[in-house]
Amino acid sequence: MQEEQVLEVGWDRPSEGNTRRCQVDASWVYEGQRTGLGFVLIEGERRALMGLKNCNQTASPLHAEAEGLIWAMKMMHEYEHRSMHFETDCAQLLKLIQNLEEWPSMANAIEEIKINSNLFDTFSVSYIPHGINQRADCLAKTTRVCSDSFTSVCSETHVWLAHVGSLLE
Repeated sequence: MQEEQVLEVGWDRPSEGNTRRCQVDASWVYEGQRTGLGFVLIEGERRALMGLKNCNQTASPLHAEAEGLIWAMKMMHEYEHRSMHFETDCAQLLKLIQNLEEWPSMANAIEEIKINSNLFDTFSVSYIPHGINQRADCLAKTTRVCSDSFTSVCSETHVWLAHVGSLLE
């Protein structure tokens, strides 16, 4: 059984009453043409919103994870959510955000994450195991295989996602 690793970055920790969290993931394959990004906003235990984005291939899987977090942060701000807790299954990204490790090619993305964190009254991000992040993972993987760039943020499951609908609940 995988031991749960908890890494947290909290410029401001979410209050005990704040049950709004956004799970984020990215899908990247070597020699691929596209990167898939996905997020799921969960309020309490209910899926409130989900986002899918298909974009040009990023330089690395870590760049894709950072791009996914940045995009989710921008969408949460656009939807006027000012107190947010984000969750990712990318421990490496959290280490970079915490300045525990340095990766020069990631400096711009990490800086953008820190700048976007200032959009929120309270902001935090933590690690969750991959198995807990399966909804965002499913969205990212399903989106990556599409051939055209697109972005979708919605509260209902798209018809073309019906084949993975049970994973999104």
